[in-house]
Amino acid sequence: MVEGVCAMKRFGFIIIILLLFSSGLSADDAKSLNDRGVQAYHRQNYDSSLHYFREAQDLEPENRIVDFNLGNALHQQGQYEDAVRNYERAISPEDSALAAESYYNIGNTHFRAGQLDKAIQAYKKSLDYNPDDKDTKYNLELALKAKQEQQQQQQQQDQEKDQQKQDEEQKQDQKDKQDQEQQEQEEKEDQQQNQDEQKQDQQEQQEDQEQKEQQNQEQEQENKDQSQQQEDQQGQQNEQDQQPQPSEERPMQLDEERAQALLEGLNQDEKEVLKQLIKQKVGVSSYRGKDW
Repeated sequence: MVEGVCAMKRFGFIIIILLLFSSGLSADDAKSLNDRGVQAYHRQNYDSSLHYFREAQDLEPENRIVDFNLGNALHQQGQYEDAVRNYERAISPEDSALAAESYYNIGNTHFRAGQLDKAIQAYKKSLDYNPDDKDTKYNLELALKAKQEQQQQQQQQDQEKDQQKQDEEQKQDQKDKQDQEQQEQEEKEDQQQNQDEQKQDQQEQQEDQEQKEQQNQEQEQENKDQSQQQEDQQGQQNEQDQQPQPSEERPMQLDEERAQALLEGLNQDEKEVLKQLIKQKVGVSSYRGKDW
C-alpha cells in the first residue's frame, strides 16, 4: 500500500548524533541501552530493540533521540499510535533536523495506517523544517495521489450506491406500479363481477316477474274462460228454460161407451184394426166390451 515510501530514512544519522553528544555517559547508561537497541533493530530483532529503547527511555525520559528510536521500533511492531506519541515527544523547535525526521516518520506511520489526511499534514510540517527534502516531497506526492484515488474510489462507490439506490427505487416504483395496476385490475374485475351479478339478479328478477305476469295472465284467462263457460252454460240453460216443453204422450183413455160407439160406425175390417189399436193403447185387460 505504501510502496516507495522511505520509512525510517537515515536511521544511522540519529545513532551518530547520539554517539557524538553522549561521550560523557557510562557503558551501562542510556547510551549503552540505546546502542544495543540500534544493533537489535538492524538485525530486525524488533522485540529486543523495543526492550532496550524502553529501558533507555526509563533512564533518560527527556532524551529525544531515544524517543525517536523507540518510535521506530514501535512502528515496526505495528503499534502505530504508540509510535506517533514517541515521535511527537522527539520533536523540538531547537532541533529542526530531528523535528523534520520525526514529522516525516509520523507521516509514514499515518500513511501505513491508512490515515492519509494526517499523513499529508505531517509531511507538510516536515517540509516546514526541511523544505528541500526530496524523500518527504516524494512521500507527500504519494499521499496526495493516494488521497485522490481514495476520493475517486469513494466517489465511485457513492455513485454505485446512488445508482444501486436509484435502481432499487425504480424497482420499488415499478413494483408499486404493478401492485397498483394489479389492485386496480382486481377492483375492476370485482366491479365487473358485481355488475354482472347485479345484471344477472335483475335478469332473474325480470324473468320471475315475467313468469308471474304470464301465470297471472294465464290464471286470468283461465278464470275468464271459466266465467265465459259458466255464462254460456247459464245462457244455454236459460234458452232451454224459455223453449216450450213438449207434452208427454198420454195413453189413450177410452171408456166402454165410446169404444162401442166407434165400433158401430166402422165396418168389419176397420173394427179389427181399431181393436188392435185399442189393445196397444189401453191394454187388453182394460177393455171389457163385447166380442165382435
